[in-house]
Amino acid sequence: MTNLSLCNAGRLWTAIRHTWRCWCPNRRHHPSTSRPFCASKRRLEASAYYARAALEGGCAFVNCIPTVLAQKPEVQEQFRQKKLIVLGDDIKSQLGTTILHRTLLQMLQLRGAVLVKTSQVNIGGNTDFANFVYRAETKLASKHKSMTGLLGNATFHVGHHYDLTKGPLKNAFIDIDATVFGGSPVRISVKLESDDKPNSAGSVVDLIRLAKAAMEGGSGGIIPEACAFYMKSSPVQMNEDVAFGLIKQNWATSPS
Repeated sequence: MTNLSLCNAGRLWTAIRHTWRCWCPNRRHHPSTSRPFCASKRRLEASAYYARAALEGGCAFVNCIPTVLAQKPEVQEQFRQKKLIVLGDDIKSQLGTTILHRTLLQMLQLRGAVLVKTSQVNIGGNTDFANFVYRAETKLASKHKSMTGLLGNATFHVGHHYDLTKGPLKNAFIDIDATVFGGSPVRISVKLESDDKPNSAGSVVDLIRLAKAAMEGGSGGIIPEACAFYMKSSPVQMNEDVAFGLIKQNWATSPS
């Protein structure tokens, strides 16, 4: 999944070329870039580079990958000052492993069950999964953050494996061990199969619409409820029901 910038394509391309001309190959960051975009590791430079180009091009920026950007207060402030929207980090699919796992754990809480341990193993054959072979840290951290407030003292394991034979499809396996009344054990095992690309597209389209509406209203920075509902590593964590209610309250329009 790549980052998505929202603006006139020609204006963005001009900003990208300008940023590239100013790039200093012997340094780890753009010489004119302020501190938020000075990456300490090479893997962070691409996202920071495009975020910088979005700022210079007057664009909103939707960070669909796990690299930490929208979570940084200084990045939020730069976009806020220019009245541009930044949304992130790490997109949730419309019906993917994260939202399914969270929903099951929320059901346990609602029904008074006690979570003992849970795991999530994802196997896929696309380039997103191939990337895990070399740099899985940000994705695993994002997965852990996506379960904030739902684990308690339970043990949690996340695994990602690259299998070329899977092609574009992803297989996800979720196991949940819990206890109910009298300490009686309950186990839930779920398998999900999907193609992450179209499965994420609907979420991205919604975020484009929200970013456009916010910028037309003169807003800048993040939209907390949108990040919480559509992203795994949101700057502000909240329950999906609460986030969705705020989206409807603040951004839904009445049918004409």
